Amino acid sequence: MHKSSLYFIALLSFICWPIAVMASDLRVGPIYTDKLPKIEIVIDTINSGEKFSAQDIVLLEDGQATVKPDFVQLFDQTAREMAIVLVVDVSGSMAGKPIENIKKALIEFAGKAEKIKIAIVTFADDVRVEANFGVSSQELSTAINNINARGRSTELYKGIFKAFSLFDAPNLPARQRLVVISDGKDEGTAYKLDDVINQAKRNNIAVDTIGFTQVDTKYLSVLERLANLSGGNYAYAQKSEELDKLFSQGISTLKNSPVATFSPRVLIGDGQEHKVGIRVQLGDRYITNEQKVILMQVAGPTPRLAKEKPTKDNWLLSLGLSVLFLLFLFTFVAMKYLKKRKSVEPINTTPDNQEQNSLQQNGSDTLSIPSPSPLHLLETPPEVFVTMPMTENVKTKIPDNIPQGEKKPQTPKPSAPKTSFRTEFLPPSLGKPSAMLIIVGGPASGSFAPIEIDPFWVGAEKGNTLQISGDNLLSSSHACIRFHEGSLFLYDNKSTNGTFLNEERLKDTPRPISPGDKIRLGNTIVTLEMSKK
Repeated sequence: MHKSSLYFIALLSFICWPIAVMASDLRVGPIYTDKLPKIEIVIDTINSGEKFSAQDIVLLEDGQATVKPDFVQLFDQTAREMAIVLVVDVSGSMAGKPIENIKKALIEFAGKAEKIKIAIVTFADDVRVEANFGVSSQELSTAINNINARGRSTELYKGIFKAFSLFDAPNLPARQRLVVISDGKDEGTAYKLDDVINQAKRNNIAVDTIGFTQVDTKYLSVLERLANLSGGNYAYAQKSEELDKLFSQGISTLKNSPVATFSPRVLIGDGQEHKVGIRVQLGDRYITNEQKVILMQVAGPTPRLAKEKPTKDNWLLSLGLSVLFLLFLFTFVAMKYLKKRKSVEPINTTPDNQEQNSLQQNGSDTLSIPSPSPLHLLETPPEVFVTMPMTENVKTKIPDNIPQGEKKPQTPKPSAPKTSFRTEFLPPSLGKPSAMLIIVGGPASGSFAPIEIDPFWVGAEKGNTLQISGDNLLSSSHACIRFHEGSLFLYDNKSTNGTFLNEERLKDTPRPISPGDKIRLGNTIVTLEMSKK
């Protein structure tokens, strides 16, 4: 069967089938918080007893039960590593087959120890570090093969303390385990069993023990107590041939430990200490296991905060803010609408459906003129007010944005009424031009162009309604003429050399044009004339 299929079956066995576990055997750790806003928790479930499934697990955040796991996978399926120190009794009582079977199990384990860092400590009359973390696989195999029985007494507790000290090495994985193979007898005087148990709790390192003896079994209870109180597992080998099997089973259990991944609802990376753990439902009761961890500040998104229940005051405040927002929005839209009705219609510079105009020369063939370029856009023109012909007092609103340097026209005095005329242009359409542009100066002098398109672009590049070649002072899309409510307006498209109306340079403000007006663009001079009806 394919390896991935085996992983899938193993994972389904945890999610879909109940797990046998005694309440006192629920063990948690390590708790990985280096990938916030995700939290990963390793769950050790040992022995037979009451059962639970992944759906019975809930994350505890500072004592508050919040969310179920996002998913559960086996430890061996994660990218996490593990550090194990093997503590082996090599005193005279283990000589012969026991030592040989232990070495066989260790060599097999070392050959398959992917993502596991290994160190080995042996003890008898003295304590030795046979292999430390970081040695190569070849050096590890050599160290195992060189293990032999020695001495007559056993320094069990001293050997375990030495093993604890190896976990002080830098860059070790967070999951750390200590495995002891012994008959449980200690003949040293430096430490007691309680010292070892307390040290395991301080270091938060579980101790797994495998008991075997060829003489007296009364000391095996020491190993069982050490495992239970430190959070580890105890196994007993009745025969030396069972040592390698029990050892392999123990390592397999560690590699197949469930790892639950949660998306916390409350906790964030704030650099503070928090209590994190799980709660498991067993029938009609719950068991919990928590640890204190520091949630380091990390870059990236933080999990959502717990939602507060809405109160009456909060509801009224939200309603009031919503009403104010709607009133503001309505007022804003109304003002924009009224302003738009007064303002000049925005220039439509989209060239998609415009038809080509023609530049006609006196007595010559018709020349094709491209449509206006979409690359040169004008902003919406500011407000411009004009009056129709009147025979009474003239009432003209003067724009406020007349360019600097220009004088505001004087409002006619009521005592001197006179008639003011404004030329009324027809809307431009093909075959019915609003007016004619007569080119009286520049490279295209003698030509004329009907204003049949709105907007009417003038420039040096292709894409303009009126393209004039050979004028080095003319910009690519130099200027534009727009029709609005019976009037024609001249715009300068931020040209380099400017656009001049009757020798007065245009600023950002559009100017109305009338028949007889002279327009200068670069070296080109045109005049505006009414079209012949």
